[in-house]
Amino acid sequence: MREDAQLRTALSLLASYTGKPSLPVFLKNSFREHPNMGSRDRRLYTAAIYAYYRMGKALPDLPREQRIAIGAFLSGISNQDFFTNLYTRYSLEGVDADLEQRLLLISKAYPAFKTTDLYPFLTNVSRYFNAVHLQHAILVQPLVWIRVKKSQQLAVQAELEKNAIPYQIDASMPQTVSFASGVSLTKLQSFEKGYFEIQDRSSQESLSILPALKNSYAWDVCAGSGGKSLQLADTIEGLKLFCTDVRKSILDNLQIRFRKAGVKNFSLFEADLAVSAKAATGKKFDLIVADVPCSGSGTWARNPDRVSFFDKKEMERYQALQQGIISNALPTLKSGGYFVYITCSVFKQENEGIVDAFAKEHGLSILSMQGIGAEDFTVDKLFVALFQKP
Repeated sequence: MREDAQLRTALSLLASYTGKPSLPVFLKNSFREHPNMGSRDRRLYTAAIYAYYRMGKALPDLPREQRIAIGAFLSGISNQDFFTNLYTRYSLEGVDADLEQRLLLISKAYPAFKTTDLYPFLTNVSRYFNAVHLQHAILVQPLVWIRVKKSQQLAVQAELEKNAIPYQIDASMPQTVSFASGVSLTKLQSFEKGYFEIQDRSSQESLSILPALKNSYAWDVCAGSGGKSLQLADTIEGLKLFCTDVRKSILDNLQIRFRKAGVKNFSLFEADLAVSAKAATGKKFDLIVADVPCSGSGTWARNPDRVSFFDKKEMERYQALQQGIISNALPTLKSGGYFVYITCSVFKQENEGIVDAFAKEHGLSILSMQGIGAEDFTVDKLFVALFQKP
């Protein structure tokens, strides 16, 4: 049967994955080696492997194909012969029920199943996030989100409608638009022209806590792909940007994105802020944004393989890295200036576990701390804290 051949391929892909590179990159490379593989099969293998990893540490002694079946069932995957055959093979009925009911059905069929094994780091979860929600959210793929430039909202909507791409404008953030997972947007002309950026809603919301900062000088300490810098440039009038990152290739790409988006008043510098802030010598900033390297545990619904491969010892490494970056960056903050600390982690060791200490060390006033997307299945989970220097 075709489904048996597909299962063998899915199991072969699973057996060859060791946790590195990231699962999307691994799958992309694997599919490139098999150019005759159709797009439908690629989507199926991706769904099967993601379903397997959504099981986290649950029922580890079961065969891989059975864990694929249970993970797909819990994720609510239906109307595909491949998965329907697996459900029949393992007597799984009720895939169209709601998530709570599906969890109950699996618990009855497999007494050893524990929802706490789906996200087995609950003792590390920050008080700003809901541990029960995290166990459920790992089974749900978040939506794709974009941030549209204020001046180009109608143009973007027109192209989406021309290409029959379903979308939903966020009720409280009109520049924010969502799509079903798996949508392809990067070939649209409006993307090529810089009319919108692919950026999760939580990431966009993380900067909404800022006060008005007209004509300010801002430092994006760990600029990465530049989503937050681009958002700042689009929302703060007269902004001057200084962006650093440890990776030159990322900064090269960011320069292209800035030019495409029409951002002109910026400078880029390759620097490892965990080591020193030499790049910012002599500079003083009105705003410092530190979206620091972290475990990424708030994005694991998008990357469920991380649950299986994450080592708790990494938290100590990230915590030391975060403290180094903060300590080197904060002396450049002006009196009265603002500092924004952001992680895409739900772990207290990376969030409130270090915030109080560095606020006291550097004489900062804590204005707010919050978890974003804490109980929302459609977005990533972010921690954000806003400080001001007296």
